[in-house]
Amino acid sequence: MQNGVTSASASNNEARGFFGTIGQHAEPNQAWALAVAGITKSTGRCDQAVRDFLDSRYARHFADEVAMGLCGGRDLPLAIAEAIERWMDVAIKSELGSRRGYTT
Repeated sequence: MQNGVTSASASNNEARGFFGTIGQHAEPNQAWALAVAGITKSTGRCDQAVRDFLDSRYARHFADEVAMGLCGGRDLPLAIAEAIERWMDVAIKSELGSRRGYTT
């Protein structure tokens, strides 16, 4: 076990990515577990793929959106759920745009 979760979904980038960024705003182990569960449920991707995203540079921006929700008075689960919804909306629009030959 690492950073409070099983090794299959534990961060490999605790200094950066989602884990490192969200740690400035919330308890990172709890936030990580909520993000992994929410993104896995929303996307249907395996824990390892979700971990790779959360360890990426894009996840710093995802964590910033979660932090904005926290600053707006939302609790951690709601802030994460809303950030996932926004990111999925952008991903879906981008995917649809690329299928039509343009990007949004």
